[in-house]
Amino acid sequence: MKKTHGMAGKPLYKVWAGILTRCLNKNDHSYTFYGARGITICESWRKFENFQKDTANGYSKGLCLERINNDGNYDPSNCKWATRAEQARNRRNTILFNNETATEAAKRLGASESTVTARIQKGWSLKNAFTLPLYTHMKNYL
Repeated sequence: MKKTHGMAGKPLYKVWAGILTRCLNKNDHSYTFYGARGITICESWRKFENFQKDTANGYSKGLCLERINNDGNYDPSNCKWATRAEQARNRRNTILFNNETATEAAKRLGASESTVTARIQKGWSLKNAFTLPLYTHMKNYL
């Protein structure tokens, strides 16, 4: 009888399986954002035991495996464990002004998460979108 790692279904295994699917399965809904962009998983990590050996230290519930360089591959030199909030700051579409995300600025302003991004989409400068109080109309700042 072949002995396996016994980790199928465990959180770390699910992280690994998700990476494989995003990077290698053309039928996966996330493939467009990973594999189709050329992002892959290093040969060593294609075997779960190697992935586990390299990443188990530092993993805890609630953390995500983040690629430090979003255009880089999943490999030991480009990955770290991060909270969802930390990971959100490292997305390709994250907008920053004075090292603050649009979501963080909206919270500071007491607004919904979409307020700052909606302002930017309407043509506001980053400075105005991130700093002007709620109910400020752009016509006053043109």
